[in-house]
Amino acid sequence: MIASVTSPNIPLSIVPTRWIQPVDQGLRISPIPAGGIVKLDGHLRGLIVQDMKRDYSKTVCVVESIQLVATLPDIGREPASVSVEKQVTIRYPLQMELLQCPSWLSPSSTSRISWKVCYPYSHCSG
Repeated sequence: MIASVTSPNIPLSIVPTRWIQPVDQGLRISPIPAGGIVKLDGHLRGLIVQDMKRDYSKTVCVVESIQLVATLPDIGREPASVSVEKQVTIRYPLQMELLQCPSWLSPSSTSRISWKVCYPYSHCSG
């Protein structure tokens, strides 16, 4: 984001959707000096909504757009917000593939075990 005048604190948040719900109040971007660029530190968190009417014994695969919106108060023009959007794919069930594991472990020993999330199907129909 590049500013032309010094901005006030700007709230940034996730827009709720049918499948994604924000779980925090979002972030606040510190004032950006005119001509300045800001890099955000922090996290926006959202949870995948569980559809209680859905039959989870069957495969779920939906494509959802996650939208982040920054509200720009007192800029004197419409729209008073800017947003970016990213598509994500929500799949269920997930399948875990073991990548690295020792052949045995003794009591009180430690070892690194690695897993990879993979999908039992290759694409979504939407």
